[in-house]
Amino acid sequence: AISRGWILYEVGVFSDKECTERVSVSRISATRYGAFGPHLAIDGDSDTFWQAECPTAGCGARQAWLILVTSLSEVVQCVLVEQMPNPAYSASSVVFQSHDGVRFQ
Repeated sequence: AISRGWILYEVGVFSDKECTERVSVSRISATRYGAFGPHLAIDGDSDTFWQAECPTAGCGARQAWLILVTSLSEVVQCVLVEQMPNPAYSASSVVFQSHDGVRFQ
């Protein structure tokens, strides 16, 4: 569990395993957030961040999430997540899922 709101500085989505060919994100949404919206996690600036708003007890499993929408024709081979190193604001594990237009996989 994250004892405070999850903080992500940047999320990069790439079409190659070497993480060099960036995939364009057309839309982003997230769990509730305060003044630090999810668009700040993909703005290319590591000085800005998205912060999930979690209950006072912190974020439990699957309580903080971020959805990045890319073209259905894009195949994502790599995702880089830069989160705050302080354990109170970072996740020890992250689940990645894809959506085929009908369901999450």
